[in-house]
Amino acid sequence: MRRSLAPLLAFAAVTSACTVGLPDTTDSVDAGTMHPLAQALGRDELVGQYDTNWGPLTLSVADNGTGLVGYYGTPSEPSRFGEGRLAGTVSGARFTYIWVGDDSGKRGRGYFERGEAGRAITGTWGYGDSDTDGGSWAGTRR
Repeated sequence: MRRSLAPLLAFAAVTSACTVGLPDTTDSVDAGTMHPLAQALGRDELVGQYDTNWGPLTLSVADNGTGLVGYYGTPSEPSRFGEGRLAGTVSGARFTYIWVGDDSGKRGRGYFERGEAGRAITGTWGYGDSDTDGGSWAGTRR
């Protein structure tokens, strides 16, 4: 019996278009090479490296241009909670994200709002479904 590959190919196309989990890449994106959709939505004001109350944070435009990805902590500059990744979407001045700790496997949610003409971010983070029970998270662009 011969089977068609069409259903399998359609499934692969749909799943590759969706973000499942968090990306493994930690490459930062230069605002000059940013996806046009990201520039139009003002995400370039959030992209960059920050010094925060929890340690270093880097935000980049996601490969698909429709959201942001980031990482906190590095081996040379650890954060207070080790290393981890985050990904989410921007609406207006707010970046809403999910995070996962690389070392601990813990997960949660949070948000940042940009301020001071894109030079600072302020927000909160939390564990599981909460975006506030972890505390405040704020920083300034390097």
